[in-house]
Amino acid sequence: MDCLMILLYALCLFILTSLTFLALFKEIPYIEASRAHWISFITLVLPVFLYFFISEKGKFHASVGKRMNKISVVSTTDSYLSSWQVFLRNTIKLLPWELGHLGIFLGVKANWQFGFYSLPMLLFTLAYLLPLIYIIFMVVDKKHRCLHDLLTNTRVIISQERTNSSKDEIKK
Repeated sequence: MDCLMILLYALCLFILTSLTFLALFKEIPYIEASRAHWISFITLVLPVFLYFFISEKGKFHASVGKRMNKISVVSTTDSYLSSWQVFLRNTIKLLPWELGHLGIFLGVKANWQFGFYSLPMLLFTLAYLLPLIYIIFMVVDKKHRCLHDLLTNTRVIISQERTNSSKDEIKK
């Protein structure tokens, strides 16, 4: 559900931006690659990051998609889920997406004329390789945690576990 929400947001952003440019300039103006990267970061990547940060730091420790699947994010140290854990978790989780954007904008800036051992190619490779690494970690780890969970001492649980552990704490 989260991916669908992000896709709809990106589509609305694209349509709104295109219509605004066409209404104001009668065409979509050329924007230099580094500016375009910052615009995409501020209007797309940052809002998505904030969505995940606020929702996972909030009352339910879960985004809309996680809530629909009755799962949530908790700290593995049995302590309160800190802002730093949520920040770092989502930074690592969204890193491939940002690396892909950066690779595209560097590719545009180089007019797609770059070699195999160039920075845009390295960024593209990492953008595709990191999600595979995340999946491998999830399959190999006994508790099915991804790399971003392992590095931040978090895990995703079935929300019922949270309710049961809270009840156990109240009984103590």
